[in-house]
Amino acid sequence: KYQLLLEKKRLALVLLKFQDLYGALYSERCLMCLDDIHVHAAEDLVKYFFCCGGFICSDCSADLRQPRCPLCREDLPTKDRGKRFLVKLAKRGVPWAQTTVGYSICFGIGGVEKDPERGV
Repeated sequence: KYQLLLEKKRLALVLLKFQDLYGALYSERCLMCLDDIHVHAAEDLVKYFFCCGGFICSDCSADLRQPRCPLCREDLPTKDRGKRFLVKLAKRGVPWAQTTVGYSICFGIGGVEKDPERGV
């Protein structure tokens, strides 16, 4: 019992550290299959769409056959257009887009000038 209690405390501390680094771990439904997706658990669990701000699980994204968004039916944006869409989504208040843009600014990723104060 004592080892179980220690392991529970250790896991609680690890979860707090994870949440400090990546944000709260929560689940949302995939907009195609309606399964729960644990957002922020791993990058490869979710496929984000810059055209509409939606996202689906990795299982559904593996089944995509057309280069169009399954949610809004727009053509998937190129990398340059994707950056512009991402900034628009962040300004609209889409949480995952705000996180991505802030992370890019903080660490100078994706051709963005590094500015940690502005990125936070």
